[in-house]
Amino acid sequence: MKKEFLDGIQLDDTKPFYDWAMELLPWLNGTMRDVAAGIGTNLAEMKERQIRYTAYAGRLVEILAEAEAYYQTALADEMTRLREQGMSPMLIGRIAEGRVKNEAKVFNAVKRLNQTLENLLISMASRLKFEKATMYGEGENPPPF
Repeated sequence: MKKEFLDGIQLDDTKPFYDWAMELLPWLNGTMRDVAAGIGTNLAEMKERQIRYTAYAGRLVEILAEAEAYYQTALADEMTRLREQGMSPMLIGRIAEGRVKNEAKVFNAVKRLNQTLENLLISMASRLKFEKATMYGEGENPPPF
């Protein structure tokens, strides 16, 4: 497992969105490629993936919050700017969303990855519990997973 996948990003509230996003994208793309491989069929491989995916999910908590903050702030700023220009209130939301599409794309990508990781971890836990029950029975000497 590559250590930079887990701690290679330092978030900073003073960074402009594009600097933050450009720093995030290599990690995000690498994580997405790794997660796209699925849970695997080998139990040892699955356990190793479970540990790695749990680390990704833990790291995504902060990244998801940061991505949402960038998106919501950009959207609010754009809506305020349009309102000050005298734009119709019925159009402000649609126009503002179109103008902050990059922030929305990053936020939605992080959100989808977070949901995918959550689903994979649930699937892994169910599969490992099933394997444990079929190999050792319920209530007997359990394996170390």
